[in-house]
Amino acid sequence: MSRAFVQQPGRLELLPDVLAQACVTVLGVSGAGISMMLDDLRVPLGSSDQLAACAEQLQVTLGEGPCLDALGARRPQVFDPATMADRWPDFHAEVVRLTPFRAFASLPILPIDVPAVGAVDLYAISGDGLDELALDEVSAAIVPTIAGCLFEEPRVALDRGTLLPLWLGNDAVTHRMDVWIAVGTVMDLAQLTRNDALADLRSYARQHEMTLDEVAFQIAEGRLSAELVLTERTR
Repeated sequence: MSRAFVQQPGRLELLPDVLAQACVTVLGVSGAGISMMLDDLRVPLGSSDQLAACAEQLQVTLGEGPCLDALGARRPQVFDPATMADRWPDFHAEVVRLTPFRAFASLPILPIDVPAVGAVDLYAISGDGLDELALDEVSAAIVPTIAGCLFEEPRVALDRGTLLPLWLGNDAVTHRMDVWIAVGTVMDLAQLTRNDALADLRSYARQHEMTLDEVAFQIAEGRLSAELVLTERTR
């Protein structure tokens, strides 16, 4: 199915969204998202809808959430409202404020032959809406298929001969490059480490109810000065 889909001109960048929507249809969950790690920063690649996209972006902007824990543990994990509130109070508060989702599950994608890892996130509106999912079985059934669709499709050669999927030319990856441009700008201006510069950008995004991508894009486009970000850091 995936190979037939990607052969349609101009639609290759939609593949991660289609896979996320398929997870909702097949598993009966309320939402789904697919992400990968690129240069140690999470990249939301596809979402089943705008609410799922919001939940995915919250993990990037706040630098915490189910995806990172599942990747660290290298196994599927499920999180109910109480667990999320205890482990990530900021993330939980924003999820409750901005989305109807109350329970999360994250299934790590750990392909062997490509320089990338990622995760499939599943969302439920009910706090116990994911309790009946047999996560290990679900992960074994869908993750290899999703990884195959994402990483076995036609690839393009990048620097040093690295081969990455053609769909990585989508907006999500472009926006992630903006983040690193913004991080570099803040680092150079204030002589900060990469982690500290990223923390300052995340803090500014949260204070102004923006996503990390939005802040980075405005800095890259010259609409927001790194100086202003640093000024607010000292308040």
